[in-house]
Amino acid sequence: MKLKYKIVLILMSVFTLYGAVDYGIQYFIIFPSFLKLEAHEARQNLERAVEAIKTEVHHLDTICHDWAAWDSSYKFVSSPYDEYIESNLSLSSFINNNMNMINIYDTEGRLIWGEIYDLKSKERLYLKEFPKDMLPKDHPFFSGCSNNIPLSEMSVSGIFMTARYPVLISSRPILTSNNEGPIRGFFVMGRFLNEAFIETLINQTRVKFQIFPVSDTAPESVKNLSNLTVESPYNIEIKDNNFLKIYTRYPDINGDPAFLIMTVVPRDVVKRGITTMQYALFSMMAAGLIVLLVILLLLERIILEPLTSLTDHVLLIRNTGKFSVRLSMQRDDEIGTLAKGIDNMVAKIEEQTAELEVINEKLRHDIVKRIQVEGDLQKANQELQRLAHLDGLTLIANRRCFDESLKKEWHRLMRENAPLSLIMCDIDFFKLYNDTYGHLFGDDCLRAVARSISRNAKRAGDLAARYGGEEFAVILPNTGLEGAICVAESIRTDIEHLRIRHEHSSLQPYITLSMGISSLIPAHSLSSEMLVELADKSLYLSKNQGRNRISFLNINEQSDL
Repeated sequence: MKLKYKIVLILMSVFTLYGAVDYGIQYFIIFPSFLKLEAHEARQNLERAVEAIKTEVHHLDTICHDWAAWDSSYKFVSSPYDEYIESNLSLSSFINNNMNMINIYDTEGRLIWGEIYDLKSKERLYLKEFPKDMLPKDHPFFSGCSNNIPLSEMSVSGIFMTARYPVLISSRPILTSNNEGPIRGFFVMGRFLNEAFIETLINQTRVKFQIFPVSDTAPESVKNLSNLTVESPYNIEIKDNNFLKIYTRYPDINGDPAFLIMTVVPRDVVKRGITTMQYALFSMMAAGLIVLLVILLLLERIILEPLTSLTDHVLLIRNTGKFSVRLSMQRDDEIGTLAKGIDNMVAKIEEQTAELEVINEKLRHDIVKRIQVEGDLQKANQELQRLAHLDGLTLIANRRCFDESLKKEWHRLMRENAPLSLIMCDIDFFKLYNDTYGHLFGDDCLRAVARSISRNAKRAGDLAARYGGEEFAVILPNTGLEGAICVAESIRTDIEHLRIRHEHSSLQPYITLSMGISSLIPAHSLSSEMLVELADKSLYLSKNQGRNRISFLNINEQSDL
């Protein structure tokens, strides 16, 4: 077979193999990544809708607390009077506070005063779930009382299902303005989760969603989806090539499924991914074909034609008998014929070639040895650099790495005018844990906590570090307060799920974390030390308020989460 045909066959085989490998990579690796990205985007949209409802419940609970912990309300329960009703319980109060229901009960569950309005029509409504006489003393609205909870923190809030609407509900004990007792009754406020309110939430979150109540009369498909678990809280249905549906459940105040939240998400990510893959594949095939033709043309002009001419020349010399054949190379191609024709030249340069080979071999040996030495030195330097930024016990970033990273992120985000959040974590009663179980178990505990924190600080720019002793810190670049709270709650929940035994803890028989959060947008008037100080004070606040919780402080205010 001629050399020309061998080269063509090899290039065609390489081109075909490359095309098959590229197709396999796109189909089995790149395309699944687009599917994961699509699912992640859908979950984020649905989570925004869920968080919007939770925010509204929290806002309602705050309003309810303001009304319940008030001397006037405290006096009204004992001795109802018209002035309180006229000043505070008129229809305008309902409209101004976007409230559909206000019920006031005494400690026996008797209704002192109550009204339910349709704010659109301004008509009074009656819901059978809220009788006009009284509620049983064991009603969920009155279940927030506990001797272990401060009066100001007693609350029942969430979703309460009625035959007409799901209702955002908040129930607070009626106290004095100083949050002092004894409790004289309960202040219950409600807001309908109707279509108008859902439309408001859609405008806020820019996520179009629907809710489907879970009841005995609900469709069987809704009942089946209500069995979603904590480990698998979402259900994604591929509707067609254009849209997908994602569901999750929302609990009522008893923890039972109240309704399903569903949003329809366009499959733009997958569409763009498929289009990109197709363009890439076709471009690769076209480029490969062009390269193949160019290589063939170059080989023909640069190598094959000269080889053919040299072959003809050697055959001419052989036929004239001017040179003796010295090389017995059995080849059927042009290179083999050329080798036989230049055998006499090989003999003349053989000695020089041997000397040059010795010199080249020595040079190659020296180069290889130098490369090996440089590689070993580079590996050693990299290992020293890595160890200098790792905590020897937990194998996460140490305090030095934390300080360097915080300053670097502070200056970077100052230029970008983006938020930087910091979470400070402290293991509750860790000294008592060491005293009880010993330092070896204490070290194991620190390593387990470090792994949990690292596992939840999972973005590329996030940094989990051991700050000192039993304290840890998490740097969250490009993350606002809400995102930092989500990460902190994920860490706190994950630590609880580890269930590391701590029998002498006054909170619960397992290791828990207290956490403080600070979040700032870096500016010249601020400093990274201020971010650390705010996080540390937030951590101190969590410890003072009972531990195993998350608190945050900012420059102007503080809040206990």
